[in-house]
Amino acid sequence: MSEGRTTEDLGWDLLGATLAVAVFFGAAAALTAWQAPPFDRLEFLGRFAREFGLLLLATALVSWVTGLFSKAVRWNLYDHGTAFVVLGLVASGGLTAVFAVRAAATITTVAAPASSLGTVGFHVVGLLASYVAGQLVALFYYGTLYRLANLALGVLAYSGGALWLVFGRG
Repeated sequence: MSEGRTTEDLGWDLLGATLAVAVFFGAAAALTAWQAPPFDRLEFLGRFAREFGLLLLATALVSWVTGLFSKAVRWNLYDHGTAFVVLGLVASGGLTAVFAVRAAATITTVAAPASSLGTVGFHVVGLLASYVAGQLVALFYYGTLYRLANLALGVLAYSGGALWLVFGRG
């Protein structure tokens, strides 16, 4: 007789997959940082480490506050499903979008003196960072809808932020 998978097993699988993607992102960011001038390498990696730390703290705080709010107004998935899901989408999407725009600002600043190929590499790392951010936020806001919405919003916010910073400042 086979045992069924529990929600807890799935949660650990998602955490492991997210950590694997985060490690891959860290390696890609470190390799890309070598395209930057020597003094900017540590600043580039330090900015991303700080941004991910702030994202995790902000996500934990916002998740806690939205949980308190949901309890206070008695919203849950069964009685007020639409309101509960929309609150989660707004909160998780906002966190992902803010991170993606901040990543675009960091990448645009560091990639400015790089070659064309280096600039493309930096922006690939920026898009990957937005993906990782969406997956980290989805650890707190559990569900496929949140993962897919944060993926799309992260890519759109990063792309829009990078294009605005490059072309819109003039």
